Amino acid sequence: MPEESTTPDLVELGRRSIEAAGSGDIDAMVSFFTLFLFRLVCRKDWLTAVMYVAFFTAFSVVGQEGNRLILIATALLGNTLFTLVLLRFGLLANMAMMFASYNLGQFPITLDLGSWRGDLTLLVGAILIGLGVYNFRIALAHRKVFSEIDA
Repeated sequence: MPEESTTPDLVELGRRSIEAAGSGDIDAMVSFFTLFLFRLVCRKDWLTAVMYVAFFTAFSVVGQEGNRLILIATALLGNTLFTLVLLRFGLLANMAMMFASYNLGQFPITLDLGSWRGDLTLLVGAILIGLGVYNFRIALAHRKVFSEIDA
């Protein structure tokens, strides 16, 4: 009887990444629509952001087991970061952030690269860094990052 491998293979990695892309798109659209609804009700940007963060923090914490203080703190930090990215950089950046956070949350990530998860950690990290560098280059439209300043 052949021994089963405990390491997820590349097919599983691809399946989870495609699932993450779909989930990130839907989650980003729902969060954008919710932000839009809060904006219609509140009429002020700062109040909209506060209500949005409070709503999604409460939504994240309800039904979770564990230390309430830690759950609230991590949910508050994460939702504040998502809100800042959505308000400052827009929907596409929020979608990319959700995709990256989903991938980092779904795959076993370790600092011990010699363990059985080490290769998957390097692969997920390389994919996310590669996508970031590629998108940064595309956003610059092949211009130089540091152009000379004429004095």
